[in-house]
Amino acid sequence: VVRWLTYRRSAHDWDRLVERARRAQVPWAEALADAVPGFVALDAMRSLAAFRPYLSGPVLKGTAGRYADVDLQLFTDDLKSVELFLLNRNVPYDVSEVRHYCGDEVRAVPVLRVDWDDVPVNLAVYAAKDERAALKASLSGRPMERAGLAAVSALMNADD
Repeated sequence: VVRWLTYRRSAHDWDRLVERARRAQVPWAEALADAVPGFVALDAMRSLAAFRPYLSGPVLKGTAGRYADVDLQLFTDDLKSVELFLLNRNVPYDVSEVRHYCGDEVRAVPVLRVDWDDVPVNLAVYAAKDERAALKASLSGRPMERAGLAAVSALMNADD
């Protein structure tokens, strides 16, 4: 089942599958609907593997619902290569910026917002050297939890 679910599915496919499961009163229908962001995150991470992606935020914590954004952290010294990757695949994106902290140092982090299989995905692009640092959303905050591709894949396949 997990292999079928992790294959690229459109939002329409997911909606049809969940609706059929609900009509049949299948007990896992709601859990399946809530799992969509996790499967999208895994698919995006596999595609973006060259940029050393990490999952963070509510999807990693397991608190995300069906329509939650997926937050990925990418680590590369070349933001343009991420943009070219998206452009070459005809993936439109919007650019914004957030403030994060690397230790006690404030950083302006570019964020590329894309729709990945109709799920919003935020790609925060950090310098390659920041991969080993403790990244925080605020100066006094705790380091952001994150998981690499292997850990996310293991989490998504845990119920096999």
